[in-house]
Amino acid sequence: MKLLTTLLTASLLLLTACNEHIIQIPAGFIAKKLEPTGWNKTTIDAGQIDIGPTNNDGTSTSLVLLQINSITEKEQFTDNNGIVFGKTPIVVDVYIRMIVSQNDTMRDLIFSTINAKPNQDRTSIISTQSVYIETAKPKIRNTIRAVLQKYNDPDTVRKNLQYFNQLLTTEIAKQIKDANIPLEILDVSISNIMQNQTINQAENNLNAAKAEIETIKQLGEQLQKNPQYLEKYKIDKQLEMVQTAKTNVTIIISDSKSPINLK
Repeated sequence: MKLLTTLLTASLLLLTACNEHIIQIPAGFIAKKLEPTGWNKTTIDAGQIDIGPTNNDGTSTSLVLLQINSITEKEQFTDNNGIVFGKTPIVVDVYIRMIVSQNDTMRDLIFSTINAKPNQDRTSIISTQSVYIETAKPKIRNTIRAVLQKYNDPDTVRKNLQYFNQLLTTEIAKQIKDANIPLEILDVSISNIMQNQTINQAENNLNAAKAEIETIKQLGEQLQKNPQYLEKYKIDKQLEMVQTAKTNVTIIISDSKSPINLK
């Protein structure tokens, strides 16, 4: 009898162990059980949770984890889609710091509508980034563009970054709330704002061409006043060549209009 009792106790302990399936929910996450009949209403905080064994019919309870700590997403407006100030596209980098909504109803909405990425051990994960991409990214980009394109001069933004960071934070948070998107915006910051490199090079070339035209114009005016000015201009250019040359340069000045034979 004693032996039978011992065997029954051992079998019960083994059955209990086999009926447990312990999952560790890491810090910065909450979770919900997705049971064979649907979502369990209880939200589970970080720590250990037993989701039970796989049933005889092959069904089982899985655990869906939701990230709740803050993340920062970078939105780049590059050469092909720069923000237009006046008529000039400007390259802008904007950082948005956010968390998922702390409202229980909004979190339930995330669990039921956002695609969870399969993980190991009957678990899957919904990251804050996936919530951002699936629900908010286009609206936030459009809001950033709409706010900044009201200004013709990017220098206005550069010189007042604190003001524009707060302006973007307020406006994006409002748009997110009005659209019932399950995110909370903590802050927004502009880290980079510069002119499109292609346009910048084109403007530099244009300015150089304008300077060259002005030089030619001035030369023509001086020649009309004094025909000998051309000779002075030639000498000035030759001296300029000497100053910028990387090797020794010898300049021979002659009154002769015939070519000089240096052999």
